[in-house]
Amino acid sequence: VTDATGHWEVDFTGHYDLNTSDFGRAIQLNPDGSDDGTLEYWNATPVVVCYNLTLGHTGEGGDPTTTPSNSEFCAPGMFVEGEVITLNAAPFVGWEVGSWFITDNDASTSLSNTLTMPNYGLTVNVNYSMIEYALTVNSVGNGSVTINPLQATYHYGDVVELTAVAGAGWTFMGWSGDLAGSSNPQPITINDNYVVTATFADITPPTVVSMVRSSANPTTASTVNFIVTFSEPVTGVDKFDFNMT
Repeated sequence: VTDATGHWEVDFTGHYDLNTSDFGRAIQLNPDGSDDGTLEYWNATPVVVCYNLTLGHTGEGGDPTTTPSNSEFCAPGMFVEGEVITLNAAPFVGWEVGSWFITDNDASTSLSNTLTMPNYGLTVNVNYSMIEYALTVNSVGNGSVTINPLQATYHYGDVVELTAVAGAGWTFMGWSGDLAGSSNPQPITINDNYVVTATFADITPPTVVSMVRSSANPTTASTVNFIVTFSEPVTGVDKFDFNMT
């Protein structure tokens, strides 16, 4: 703060040092060396006490950036005590914030954090970790899928080969979900959580389980009717599909 003449009023408990060569007056003291209570002013230039903030990271990504970039009257990357600084992380693709080091909330996994500047210089780190992606594979019908490599989770850019294995009497029809087509085996490149479904179709011909005559007295009938039971539901079957001997 300044008085009406534009002079600085100095508070020795603040963030300012005095350049003593700029003093216009001396402090008035009592004979015993104590302050006599007189409000004094100086033609002095305040020197802001700034502390250096070093930024770093582990893993794949950039150093965090700060908002603001510096405190008023401080050089870039330097701050006064008590300045609340916003930190912004920049992980590379496939990476995320795992934790922070020397911030207001080191356990945070957010891309943003804050730091309240202490009265000393320090180094702040953001720790990046690889994102763990899940690959879920389902099957419809009688068949299975082999996964190579088979892992609980995968990382960005991993290539996984899926091979559909049809059961006896079944055939592989194709992929759906996050994988399309019917190529077998089929690679998939991981860059997100994926769900893939393999569909199998039954190609076993149905068999006749029973054939029961439905006419009571076929010996005098011009047409004889039978009830045919198959091993599975069928469509498009008629009398021309049977030979009578």
